[in-house]
Amino acid sequence: MEKIRIWCGGNAPLPTVYIHSVAGDGHNVWEACRRIGCPDFNLVSVYGFDFEGDLTPWTAPGVRKSQPPFKGNAEHHLADLLGRIVPYTEAQLPAKPLYSALAGYSLAGLFALWSIWKTDRFARIACGSASFWYPGFIEYAVSHPMISRPDFVSLSLGDNESNTRHPVMSRVGECTDKVLELLAESAIPHCFEINPGNHFTDPDLRLAKAISRMLGG
Repeated sequence: MEKIRIWCGGNAPLPTVYIHSVAGDGHNVWEACRRIGCPDFNLVSVYGFDFEGDLTPWTAPGVRKSQPPFKGNAEHHLADLLGRIVPYTEAQLPAKPLYSALAGYSLAGLFALWSIWKTDRFARIACGSASFWYPGFIEYAVSHPMISRPDFVSLSLGDNESNTRHPVMSRVGECTDKVLELLAESAIPHCFEINPGNHFTDPDLRLAKAISRMLGG
């Protein structure tokens, strides 16, 4: 069973941002957000889950040598997020959220954007170095109607991420461009930032920056 940690930004109604933390409980992202001067918000970190199972929308072959296939349990996890984690969180907060947002890095960024084809619960989305290379995602995105048209989407990518020799993951830049085209065609307000480095460079800071832009968008 995954765990949840909540940081409250104040007693007034504030945006509540949900993230999925791979390493740690999310406190590094919270601290980075405070350090860069994010607008006030509540942060909810989900951690201790199956990263490569719960955040992938359908099964796909593993992309690294000896890696098992991706399990594709995102629909089940999203139902748990909406049906259990969000109500629990809102019961703990001192005021009703101004709105709810979903943010994430890597596969969690993929999950965040994919959610707009499945629910209208999240008004804003932030994706840091999202795994838009995931097999079939771009094809799905351009051929299915979105359930939600978010108020704002914040994206970022490292300037060296597409230089990997991996034939699937090297498509991340091309696939991110396709997502940006889709957002523009759908008239969804958005922003995009290029960060220095590869996929593993400053992930907590990158996600914090994407969240800050999302909150201000």
